[in-house]
Amino acid sequence: PIFTRAGAADTLTIDLSAGPQPPTLDSVAGALSAAIAAVPMTGPDGTPVLDASGQTVKRWGTSFSVVKSAAGWGLQLNTAGIEEVSLFQEGAADTLVVAAGQSGAGQAAATSVMRFDLSGGQLARANLATLGAVDGDATAAGRLLPPPAPVTVAAPVHSSGMVTAADGFTYIVGTTAGDLAGNLGDGRDDLMLTKLDPAGGIVWQRTLGTAGSAEGSAVSIAANGDIIVAGTAEGDADGAGSDGDMLVARYSPAGDERFLTLVRSAGADAATAVTEAADGSIVVGGRTAAGATLARLDASGRLLARRLLDGGAGASVRALQTAPDGSVMALSSEGGRGVLRRLGAGSVTVDAAQLDLGTVDARTLAVAADGRIAVGGLRGGNGVVAVVDSAMTAVREIGVASGGDDRVDSLAWLGNDLYAGGRTDGTLGPAKYGAVDGFVARIDTAAGTIATLQQWGRPGARTEPVQLAVGRGLDTDVPALGLRPGVLNPADSARLVAQTSIRAGDRFSLRLDEGSVREFAIAAEDTLASLAARISAALGRNVGATLAKVEGGIALRLEAKPGHSLQLIAGPEGRDALAKLGLAPSRLTAAAPTSAKAPRVTPGGHYGLELSTALSIGDVASATLALGKLGAAIGTTQSAYRSLYWDENKEAIVNGGTSGRLSPYLGRQLARYQDALSRLGGGTSFTTGL
Repeated sequence: PIFTRAGAADTLTIDLSAGPQPPTLDSVAGALSAAIAAVPMTGPDGTPVLDASGQTVKRWGTSFSVVKSAAGWGLQLNTAGIEEVSLFQEGAADTLVVAAGQSGAGQAAATSVMRFDLSGGQLARANLATLGAVDGDATAAGRLLPPPAPVTVAAPVHSSGMVTAADGFTYIVGTTAGDLAGNLGDGRDDLMLTKLDPAGGIVWQRTLGTAGSAEGSAVSIAANGDIIVAGTAEGDADGAGSDGDMLVARYSPAGDERFLTLVRSAGADAATAVTEAADGSIVVGGRTAAGATLARLDASGRLLARRLLDGGAGASVRALQTAPDGSVMALSSEGGRGVLRRLGAGSVTVDAAQLDLGTVDARTLAVAADGRIAVGGLRGGNGVVAVVDSAMTAVREIGVASGGDDRVDSLAWLGNDLYAGGRTDGTLGPAKYGAVDGFVARIDTAAGTIATLQQWGRPGARTEPVQLAVGRGLDTDVPALGLRPGVLNPADSARLVAQTSIRAGDRFSLRLDEGSVREFAIAAEDTLASLAARISAALGRNVGATLAKVEGGIALRLEAKPGHSLQLIAGPEGRDALAKLGLAPSRLTAAAPTSAKAPRVTPGGHYGLELSTALSIGDVASATLALGKLGAAIGTTQSAYRSLYWDENKEAIVNGGTSGRLSPYLGRQLARYQDALSRLGGGTSFTTGL
């Protein structure tokens, strides 16, 4: 295990062969806990720290215990404070992590995440996760329908880039217009970033949440573990208008956004690739109306330089990767030809080397530890992989051809082995499964052939671009302990701007009773707890602002105290924090406590019309439902109007259901009731009928 805490770190090696054989969960938990407890806290001079009784103080408070869950028996991590614990198996083999979207007739696209174990030279596939989103509007409309109404309606999710970090966590970037957990969409496309643990569990998900639209296209890991994503923004991005510009955003491993930068130019631009250079600067590539483009930013997102490449309209940078020697490799498509560049040190404006790959739709590249460069794409409907030597002078091509349309979407080196991920509408493997299948192949670069290939798909489904990444040491026995390899307790930011689609500066307002309107702007450091505290401090004890447990997390709960009303007011369009918190503009009213002498009947009241913006006339069933809801709302309005006037039912309530003369007290109440109606403009006279 590896233990880290601010200013401290330890790596412990536990040899399970030294304990009972075969190992049991109890023996493993005991060995781990004993090794942790044996590490002493030391003082500045390196000597162990002793407590008042003379006992050595333990450096770490973490331990392991055996527990039983729905999945069976396993180990449980018990941590103290902010200790972070990682668990790895020494000598564990590497794997391939693969992500690819799939869509079928009548089904929204979703991203499948898989792992390919490589033992014995084979490609053994295991499904890890499926990433999807919820169409909030369609789901709300569906829930209005009579049974059997759909529980949720899926929104398309398109993945376009993936990377696996050294700690085993995988980051997938893409685009969706739907809701991702607490990140509520507004119907426009938004960049999405998902962090998965080595077992495929979702650690966190993020969207940009700008007032405009955004798409995610590429992702890279920085040397310090930060995640750098590239994409395209259009419309209002944090108050700055965009006609379609390249964007670069940087996130911490906990999911906090460090910066968001737009690389502006006239016309519609799009980012397609990103990497961190050896000096810590960020290189992003893409396309403009004039051709392929490169830009260089510093580590904080400040634009340093940019360059327009040759190729004219339609040209684009397709891939970027930092080589082991620190140079940045750039692959572009220019005028129908593939061009490979090694950029000059610390520059995007100068090439150290350049190679024309000929007429090829070049789409991806990967650099091996020995400097060899693999380029993938398609030519004439066939997939192609070109292996270039480190001097960029010799090229060897390997074809991937089924007789149908084939293409290579991604490449990854694992030692001397080269792996390719792509798509085909033919048969490359033993069988064809869907309209367009995905495949993963091991390329024998020495023989220039495909050594092993696995093709997969689903009847009628079309597979989207296949993304590959290497999972270091993820073919492990750690899951047999009920744990996953890597960091066991990864951090997840509690900030509102991380947990929701809220941007710093988004706002909403509240009004207590008939008082002044109070506006609340979300700060970058705000959490649900700090926002609730601010609301309570501003509006006092007559408003309840608390945190409530809901399925999957916590939510903000607002309520008016008895005798008061609270109006929830939306923020400006595109910057409305109320909607992003999942709250609707409304008035919350709590009736005041009544005394024994209070009138049994009062004019008016509070009536809900039960109308929803989800109502639609898009089809016969929806239109019929909408008509019924409108009819019911009209009936409720009529009832509300009638509640202002005296009738026999109210008389019976006042008289306790009996006939006779009103008491003087009730007579005075009735007079005040009639007077109130007169002030409302009714001018109606009432008789008791007694």
